[in-house]
Amino acid sequence: MGEAISQLDEGKLFLEIGFGGAENLRKVAAGKFEEVVGTDTLPIKNFPACVSPKIELLRADRATCFRDGVFDVVAFNPPYLPSDRIDDRAVDGGLHGMEIPLQFLDSAMRVVKREGKVLILLSSLSEKEIFSKYCSDNNLFEKKITEKKFFFETLTVYLVTRQERSTPQRS
Repeated sequence: MGEAISQLDEGKLFLEIGFGGAENLRKVAAGKFEEVVGTDTLPIKNFPACVSPKIELLRADRATCFRDGVFDVVAFNPPYLPSDRIDDRAVDGGLHGMEIPLQFLDSAMRVVKREGKVLILLSSLSEKEIFSKYCSDNNLFEKKITEKKFFFETLTVYLVTRQERSTPQRS
């Protein structure tokens, strides 16, 4: 995810949903963004120490605590492993491994600016066709940015943006 984020190092406000150890936030804070925000469901006592005054960490589920359309870029690595039920919120992505990632994407698309960008990391173990259909049904454009192969899966970062509907031109 860090490599993909560094390719989009532009804008005023950046949000990472599920910041974990905050490594990505530290990298982004060293770049061109004016303010960097991370949300996670971790108890506050478990938040990592950040060394930049540009970083704000909040305990929140996804992006539920923000107004619509405020961020230039939103990034996240959601729980994506296919599972019949959610036993471990850190890895279980629901049936087909896409239910939780799509909830994250809904939340991200709500808080990103109209011309903003969303980065999502998905596994080859998840059913990508569901993701593609969701994007198509919601007038979103998806583009593969980078991928990393492991012996049991491939992790791929996608860039998601809104597609502008074309209107017929009048003569």
